[in-house]
Amino acid sequence: MLRELQTNTGKVYDATNVTTVDVVVGMGVVKDYTKDKEVGFPDAPTDKGVFFVTKEKRAEGIYTGLGEFSDYEEMFMEIKAGNGVKLISPVFPERYATDQFTTGAVKGDYLALGTNGKFVKSESTTKLVYRGTKVIDTHTLHVIEVIN
Repeated sequence: MLRELQTNTGKVYDATNVTTVDVVVGMGVVKDYTKDKEVGFPDAPTDKGVFFVTKEKRAEGIYTGLGEFSDYEEMFMEIKAGNGVKLISPVFPERYATDQFTTGAVKGDYLALGTNGKFVKSESTTKLVYRGTKVIDTHTLHVIEVIN
């Protein structure tokens, strides 16, 4: 899950890429600039060139006429390899909340995007800072703030 808590107005989203790995909304990815419009997980933890991944929430197939769904439905959260993704570029001074996070960080720790698409504690200074948890819609999400 991904919630945009504090973002810049009029921001441009890149929706021209496909993922090379199975991802979940709220994970982080990096672009593979040696390939044409592909994104995936980094080879080593990083805070450079990181994008949050999401997709448009549209009911499809037999679910089209069934009314409203929770944002947490699998059809809205899971994105299989080879499918299109919408990339959100985190910039200063934005804040995001995601469940794609590994344990071990405390408020104030620097973060990086791990090799599995989840955010991890970083031993070096990065542009991502952990701000603790926030309960949204009965789900506990981890808050990430972008700093200079």
